[in-house]
Order: sequence, then structure tokens, then C-alpha cells
Amino acid sequence: FDELFTHNPKVVAFGEDLGFIGDVNQGFSGLQVKHGEERIFDTGIRELTIMGQAIGMAFRGLRPIAELQYLDYLLYGLQPLSDDVATTHYRTKGGQSCPVIIRTRGHRLEGIWHSGSPMGMVINALRGMYVCVPRNMVQAVGMYNTLLKSNDPAIVIERLNGYRLKE
Repeated sequence: FDELFTHNPKVVAFGEDLGFIGDVNQGFSGLQVKHGEERIFDTGIRELTIMGQAIGMAFRGLRPIAELQYLDYLLYGLQPLSDDVATTHYRTKGGQSCPVIIRTRGHRLEGIWHSGSPMGMVINALRGMYVCVPRNMVQAVGMYNTLLKSNDPAIVIERLNGYRLKE
């Protein structure tokens, strides 16, 4: 993430506990101090509002990475993702896009029905968005870099077990 913020001034990241503490798994640790509170910041505990902020920023030319602490909370921000983000490109005949990246974590890649995983809902409700589930953090880096070069919206579900690996 440090490289993304260093080289792309349009990238912003925000969410619950993302700025000050660097997210619950420390993926953004120290980056708010380095890149500023205008680009990496905390939000209130309201997933629906976080999705709305991401949409507004994307429509204004920024490249938002909106953080949801865990995949289980996606349900509370699902409506604008399925109705607005996933369909903007098609509803405008390609005239407009909403290139948001929703960053979350939680899936353990143990089956779509394991431990209450909402993956079945995600895959079916977010047609029009990429659903990326990297197996490790090296794949995650590649996915973020690729997504930021496109104008397509996506959700990146970082695997919880990936934080335990040394790569």
C-alpha cells in the first residue's frame, strides 16, 4: 500500500480503524502519518455510509479503497454496491464507471457455506463487480495493482489465514 500511495495521488483509503491504528491487521500501519489524514482516514461505524463515500469519491475521479473490517459486515453495505456500483457501467452504456475497491477480510477458503460465509450471496448479488479472493498477500498485491489500472469495481476479500504467513 505504501507504494500505491507514493506513486498514485488519486488513491485514498478509509474505513473503521484504518487510519490511526492502520486497520485491525495492521496492513496500513504507519501509512496515515506518512501520507496524510486526507488520504488515509477513519470513518464511523456505518458500512452503508462507507460505501456511499466510496461511490462519491470514485465518481469524482479518485481511486478509493474502502475498508470493511470483516466480510460478515458486507451485508450492511450491500445495497449501494449491488444497485449502484455494480451496475453503473451498464446503466450508462459505458459512459461512466465506479472504480471502487472494497477491501475486507474473513474468508478462509474452506467452502462457501463454512462458518456462515456469505460468499454465495456476494457472488450472486455483486454481478458487475470483480470478486477477488487472494490465497496469500503476494496475490493480493497483484490484484490491487491490476484493479487500480482498470476502471472496474471490485471487492478484495483477503484471507484471514494469509496474515499468519511469512512471505
